[in-house]
Amino acid sequence: MHADRTRYLDYQRMLIELHAMIAAGTGDSDEAMDLRALMDGPEARLTESEMSQLDALSGDLSMIHGREIPDPEVVARVRASNVPLFLAGAFRDSEWQRVLELLRTDVSSFLKPDQIAYMRSRAHESLEELAAATAFMDEALRRNPHSTRYGALAMELLWKNGRHDEAYLRAKTFLAKPLTPAALVLTAGGILSRLAQEAHPPKDLSIFAQTALERIEQALAGEVSPAIRAAGRVSAGLLAQFLNDDAKAVAAVQAVLNETDDIGHFPVRGMLYRNLELMRAGQSKTPEARELSRKLAEAFVPSHDLQPV
Repeated sequence: MHADRTRYLDYQRMLIELHAMIAAGTGDSDEAMDLRALMDGPEARLTESEMSQLDALSGDLSMIHGREIPDPEVVARVRASNVPLFLAGAFRDSEWQRVLELLRTDVSSFLKPDQIAYMRSRAHESLEELAAATAFMDEALRRNPHSTRYGALAMELLWKNGRHDEAYLRAKTFLAKPLTPAALVLTAGGILSRLAQEAHPPKDLSIFAQTALERIEQALAGEVSPAIRAAGRVSAGLLAQFLNDDAKAVAAVQAVLNETDDIGHFPVRGMLYRNLELMRAGQSKTPEARELSRKLAEAFVPSHDLQPV
């Protein structure tokens, strides 16, 4: 990453942290004052354009502590009656800076606060500003805590943002609740399956991996999407492998092979392929498990690209 971009994102993260302190009522604390002082250094090296974007972000982040600050320039330039159509078009066409700009008008007549936060999150994620994307998705979830979609996306953003410990904590919390919706169970299972592939997984992962296996099976019973079922099965296979249960690992892989002939066209192709790396690398203990792993991997990449298992 370019050094200038790194400075920009570092400042962005500090700005988000400061707004979180304000929301928590600690905006005047010594810690907050120290953070403000720390921000002075990077600020001096940012361009005028970057500071303008960060000032606008600061206004957007005010929603975290109960305020919406419209941009007078955008309000004056865009007729209010045109905002819904323009915003829908910008979101559809992936014009993410335009989306953020239009959300700085008065959109309260047709968008709820959680929807505003959600759209901001998606825009920042697409702009590869993951700290902001995570903050706004968490805000969407705070505003609408019963949204399964927000809960799953927030967990995935934590992982994508490199905050694996926090993603794991949320995953464990969801798995511990008996009434957690199936989509959240499967997302949580996916988080655990990725941790199972790390060189130094969490010390308590074995306990929660067993719970995740049981919950994934329950969640898959009512799932109709072949792509989601495949993702859940792969997660289950990797967790079973982590628990040294080759029989369950083989069964999970075989179930994916039985349920579809063309996994490669699924939207979750990339995620599934990443989760298959451990199996493809030959970690399975039995010949049957290795052969099934090879077959599943070949659904994602040409066979000549595969290393011998």
